[in-house]
Amino acid sequence: MNKQILKDLRKVSKDDKKTLDQKCLKLGEEYGELAQVILPYVGAPGCRHKVTGKNLILEESVDVLICALSILYQLDIPDKDIDAALVKKLNKWKRNLKKKVNKV
Repeated sequence: MNKQILKDLRKVSKDDKKTLDQKCLKLGEEYGELAQVILPYVGAPGCRHKVTGKNLILEESVDVLICALSILYQLDIPDKDIDAALVKKLNKWKRNLKKKVNKV
């Protein structure tokens, strides 16, 4: 991700007066909105009448990402630690996928 965008996001997160628990609840709200656009996209029963598309999924996914980063930034977690955690989790995901491929 662009470092300037992350720097701006960190500043806006610091300026935001929401408490940590309020940001967590906001993250839950944004996740719900993401689910509301994903379900009709995949044709889930009872959701096919709703309008959706990749652009809406992008917008809601970014809202989730912003909320999650805002929580980390409120805790003053440095970008290098976030990067390290991302690498660690990504490597775990890769190992898990490799295990599944080897089982087949």
